[in-house]
Amino acid sequence: MSRRSISKPQITVAVAVGDAALARRLVEAIAGQPDLTLEEGPNRADILIVSTERLSEIGQRRPAIVLLGDGIAAETLAEALRALLPADSDPQLVVGAVRLVARGLLVLPEAALYPGAAPESAEDEDSPVEERVQLTPREREVLELLAAGASNKIIARRLGVSVHTAKFHVASLLRKLGASGRLEAVGIGLRTGLLML
Repeated sequence: MSRRSISKPQITVAVAVGDAALARRLVEAIAGQPDLTLEEGPNRADILIVSTERLSEIGQRRPAIVLLGDGIAAETLAEALRALLPADSDPQLVVGAVRLVARGLLVLPEAALYPGAAPESAEDEDSPVEERVQLTPREREVLELLAAGASNKIIARRLGVSVHTAKFHVASLLRKLGASGRLEAVGIGLRTGLLML
């Protein structure tokens, strides 16, 4: 059976953010990605990045929505909302969320999943990522492959190891990150800057 090269379609993204400086940074981050294309109007884009202060201007639109800001207005978006990120999110984090949304995933804050969970302490936020989690180069490779949706078999093939060894690397990574599964590991990687998509 021969393998054919399947080209991925371009993901079109529109930006509607009130803060001009943030909008510029988002446009620059998106423009630097080969699989993302900027569109002028939200009706012509697959994914719309919008801040809560511009939400009232959008109305009911066709694209999947990545909302920057608090979730108060999120109920009005109903089925269109695919990601909810803090208003001051790093542009690379937003680009990562756009890619996850394009793959059909939801990107939500932990508080949306566990409303009673206590927020992280200031001590955790102030300490650098490297002090909290140290990943080996191999674990970073595994995390990137997990973000791409690779199975243990594919991870083994890409790394040139046995499936058993790939399972060991995945389990070790999940343990280090404190993740209960692959998707949570990718989310932690994105939030902490260990993973850039």
